[in-house]
Amino acid sequence: MKTKQLSPKQIQTELSKIGFNEYDVFLRVGGVSLMQVKNTINGKSNNQSILMRLEELGVKHGRTLKHGLSKENRSVGKRN
Repeated sequence: MKTKQLSPKQIQTELSKIGFNEYDVFLRVGGVSLMQVKNTINGKSNNQSILMRLEELGVKHGRTLKHGLSKENRSVGKRN
C-alpha cells in the first residue's frame, strides 16, 4: 500500500511528536543548509538526503525517493 504524501504541516507535526524540528533535521544531515531543509519540508524541493533522514526518523512523508542519483551519476552539466 502506497503511503499518502504528507503536507508540510503534517511533517512538522510528526517531527514534533518525536521532539524534533527543522533545525534538528538540519543538524543530522551533512552538507545541506537550513533553508534546504525548510524548502524540502515545505515541498519546494526534494533533497534526497533530507527525505531519507526524515524516513530514518520515522516520518513517512510519502514523497518519492530517487535511489542511486548521486552527484557523480548525474549527466546534467557534466563535461567529458
